[in-house]
Amino acid sequence: MIKTVIITGGLGFIGSHIAKEFKQKKYFVIGIGHGYVDEKVLKNYGFDEWYQDSLTIENLKKITRKAHTIVHCAGGSTVGISIAEPYLDYHKTVNSTLELLEFIRLFSPESHLIYLSTAAVYGSKEDLPIEECDTTNPVSPYGFHKLASENICKSYARCFGLKVSIVRLFSIYGQGLKKQLLWEACNKIMKATDKVVFFGTGNETRDWLNVVDVSSLVLKLAVLDHSELQIYNGAFGIRITVKEILYMLRDELGRNEIQIEFNQQYKEGDPQFYLGSIKKGFEVGWSPSLRIDAGLKEYVNWYKTIV
Repeated sequence: MIKTVIITGGLGFIGSHIAKEFKQKKYFVIGIGHGYVDEKVLKNYGFDEWYQDSLTIENLKKITRKAHTIVHCAGGSTVGISIAEPYLDYHKTVNSTLELLEFIRLFSPESHLIYLSTAAVYGSKEDLPIEECDTTNPVSPYGFHKLASENICKSYARCFGLKVSIVRLFSIYGQGLKKQLLWEACNKIMKATDKVVFFGTGNETRDWLNVVDVSSLVLKLAVLDHSELQIYNGAFGIRITVKEILYMLRDELGRNEIQIEFNQQYKEGDPQFYLGSIKKGFEVGWSPSLRIDAGLKEYVNWYKTIV
């Protein structure tokens, strides 16, 4: 029997990539979220059905097929927006998660929920690998709201026996990403005549994971039979400074003559160090495959085709 997956926020950067991966594995793929696309584009994304709706119990009830897996990608997506519009970010992130969990409890208790959270729940940490059991201490509304959603997932898993997996994503990138550091840096570098200036010192560290590896982790978790809620880091397990990633990006763009400078100013809500331990991923047979050098080359090649 063909398994069905529902992907919330399915037209987003991560959701659309996950849809394609599930379709390649012969799932029946259903998406729900904001945005209209025609049927041909939906097929290219991998969707068999699309529901252009907000994430509410009543709207979810319109989906007639029972889902083996529900991948929850909907919600707030950036620290900056959460600081500018905290009320809206809370509604998009926390309320939508509660609606989804209550729908599963009432109408689809056999479904496995995979919730895509964020490393922002950890907050500021020392320059050491972060493990899933480490304390959480968000420093932005984005992180607080994702952690609140995680806690609601935990309550439904513990009190009602729902099957839930949580993935805390670190710095995600890949073809199709039109926001955040890499996209903004590409635009700045290509427009520059001599130099570009970025926030921070350049010595901040990040752990970059390509979206194709996010998809492979989600697919791996979809076939596991967890009896208790589990949390996984979505990371590569290698730290790289912001300065290094920008130099690599500049060189891939062929703009070696451009100087990269930093304004030494702290950006609100951004931690200094991030490096994820991925031992739990290894334990279930997952490992990331696309290293940052190859991934950046793909990203730049894609970028050049659209600008």
